[in-house]
Amino acid sequence: MKKYLILTFVIVILGVFGTRIWLGSNATIYNTSTAIQELAKWVENPDETIIEIIDDELYIQEAIGSTGSTLKYPLELKGNFRLTFQLLSLTQKSSLKFILQKDNNKYEVEIGITPQTSSVKLSKNSLSLIEKNGIVIQPNKYYTVSLENNNNELSFYINETDILKMNISAQAFELKISMHGLPSSPAAFKIRDFEVCVF
Repeated sequence: MKKYLILTFVIVILGVFGTRIWLGSNATIYNTSTAIQELAKWVENPDETIIEIIDDELYIQEAIGSTGSTLKYPLELKGNFRLTFQLLSLTQKSSLKFILQKDNNKYEVEIGITPQTSSVKLSKNSLSLIEKNGIVIQPNKYYTVSLENNNNELSFYINETDILKMNISAQAFELKISMHGLPSSPAAFKIRDFEVCVF
């Protein structure tokens, strides 16, 4: 009888630990830093983009006369996630645009970059919803840019400062990151430490 009690106790303990391990392993689907070589493959319009890999940085510049350079995340995003990367602008005036699209829904968050001022614009299906001042992003300086979805509330951060929050639908969507400059001064950026965490 005593042996059975000990055996039952051991089985219960193993079951509890097993459940904790299973839950822990499934809480994070993946957490990975994207290699720069892989990130370079995300360029959607390589014929209109100048790309160079320098150590752990991706240099990306739109060609003169182009409509901008775009990185397309290769997977659909759904559920809770955090996407983070470090960005350095090499141009005085440019814009960084996040495009989230699925079927007929298209959200665009555009961050204007100048040495003196910065703006943040949110639109849905080309209809402007929000426009406000943002954080000034100086050229030739790295900033941490984050995009986080928590229970269908999407938040944008620059250097951990919240610049915009918006509610989105629960459906999966594709993500594009687009960069634009001026006709006489094409946008040029460096990107490093690109990481996606899904939880």
